[in-house]
Amino acid sequence: MLYENNLPLRKRVAKISNTKSIEVAECATVFMVTNATGGAYIVSLPSAANAGAGWNCSFIVAQAASMDNTVEIKSGDGADSMAVVMSHGATAADGESNILAQSIKFAAASKRGARIEVFTDGAKWYANAEGGAVATFSAHE
Repeated sequence: MLYENNLPLRKRVAKISNTKSIEVAECATVFMVTNATGGAYIVSLPSAANAGAGWNCSFIVAQAASMDNTVEIKSGDGADSMAVVMSHGATAADGESNILAQSIKFAAASKRGARIEVFTDGAKWYANAEGGAVATFSAHE
């Protein structure tokens, strides 16, 4: 276990239940995603340049989505600014990769524990998504 000032380091955890713009200062935060608002919403990342190389965060579904409730994690850096690798379900599409997009969504099929990790090299965004249900994620321009 890592320590700082003789205290164990802990993950920074925050809840998201509606539209949010993530700040650069929220680097390394685990965002627990719920759909308490009853509708779809967008979570916007800072620009890759402002965030800087090594900036990262992750999103975990804390409450399963419903058909009308999708959560989109979006880059403000334009089309093809995010390289996405997705692994979900037991279909021929498992392990989809090299998808260039501007956003990735937790879809209606998302189950508790589905996860998206995003990070930047200071120029582009990278997203790794993992979930157990078919059609847990989708990537979009």
